[in-house]
Amino acid sequence: MDDEHVASEDLDAFEHNMGDPELVTEGPEHPQLTEEATATNAGLLVQLCSAAEQHYGLRVAECDAPGAPARWGPVHRVHATGSLHYAHRAADISGNETNMRRFGAWASDTYGPRLAELIHNPGSSVKNGRHVPSTFWGAATWNAHRNHVHLAI
Repeated sequence: MDDEHVASEDLDAFEHNMGDPELVTEGPEHPQLTEEATATNAGLLVQLCSAAEQHYGLRVAECDAPGAPARWGPVHRVHATGSLHYAHRAADISGNETNMRRFGAWASDTYGPRLAELIHNPGSSVKNGRHVPSTFWGAATWNAHRNHVHLAI
């Protein structure tokens, strides 16, 4: 499929999977992940996404990483060419704005050096383990991440 021509059913499914951000409640701060569970990159992605669900009340989608539950998938052909979603290394996390910001801050503060990408407008902008200015992503990409957190390992 040509990346520039996304099938409308894929786009509809993607939007449905992002969920309704008003239906999510706040959860406790600072989940504790075990070193053993986060030893591999796939394990870290799955554990961070689980924390997003369980501790921050967020919805995980567009993730088919090894060990990810089926409910987080599939990955639809709506992402940029070369996206880490297609390499089974990324997830999109949505929900309440406050909780998305809290999750992004926690993920960045706790696991920043291990993150390939963390994008949420406003507040989270990490590439290859380093904080980058929002302008790094370009206006279109930055604006596309207002309604969800993109997390990649």
